[in-house]
Amino acid sequence: MTSGVEGWQSGPFGRDRHFRARGLALVLVFLGAALAPRIGAVQGAPSPSETTQHVWLDAEGEPLPFESDAEILEFLRTAPVVSKETIPVGVNRPQQVVLEKDATRARAVFRAADLKQKDVRIGERFYFDFRDSYRHEPAAYELARWLGLDNVPPAAPRQLDGKDGSVQIWVEKALESDELDSQPPDVRAWIRQWWEKDLFDNLILNTDRNSGNILVDQQYRVWLIDHTRAFQPERQLLNPETLARVKRSVWDRLVAMTEEDLKGVVGDYLDHSQLNALAKRRELLIEHVEGLVAERGEGAVFY
Repeated sequence: MTSGVEGWQSGPFGRDRHFRARGLALVLVFLGAALAPRIGAVQGAPSPSETTQHVWLDAEGEPLPFESDAEILEFLRTAPVVSKETIPVGVNRPQQVVLEKDATRARAVFRAADLKQKDVRIGERFYFDFRDSYRHEPAAYELARWLGLDNVPPAAPRQLDGKDGSVQIWVEKALESDELDSQPPDVRAWIRQWWEKDLFDNLILNTDRNSGNILVDQQYRVWLIDHTRAFQPERQLLNPETLARVKRSVWDRLVAMTEEDLKGVVGDYLDHSQLNALAKRRELLIEHVEGLVAERGEGAVFY
């Protein structure tokens, strides 16, 4: 299940995106499978995370004046809410909010779910202590940023109407499934973004990565959203067999990360059992990648 936040968005009232999510999933799987074998032969530019400072848009598609993530986070935390609307899909019923401050107006997603459940089965996995929390949104963003990944939109904790929650900037003008080209503009950058997704989802044990939680903007940049069901207190990787290659700079950060680093990055959002499980998954991830290097060589694993 998913809160379906950006799975609902398409223009001002874009409910049609929710109903086309399954088609998007099939398109993404097809593109990845079709293009991955050709990656070694493609002479492309580095991934967007290495070359592009993202320009966030307002609801009309006009650039917002933010020059850094710090400015976005300050806006998300402090800008007054001028309107809000419950998003009519998903279990947790997040809200689309419009924020405005100093003549800057932008849309965002407010999530307030904060649940703990015992003995939950999702797919083939069984969880004795399952978490579904808004706290995981800023945790996912902060961890991705620390690792050098820029595929999670900025998110920050905030209260709305007396409720604790998180607010995340809205990804405007995301492509519909039938708008995705079978030949992305930069095949190398496209495939690398999916490798980064697989690494990140294994690390955070994201149980809810579906088509409604992946957005592709008009520059074919992949955005990972809706992480309320990530960071489960389980000491196992999600699907290590999906890992193909690893970005060297991200790998170096992951290996260098200490227990104190981990607490400093996500300690405000995760409890003790979640932190311990995350630390263990980091170890398992390192062991898995080192096994791939031993089998295939560094050149076939790192980029």
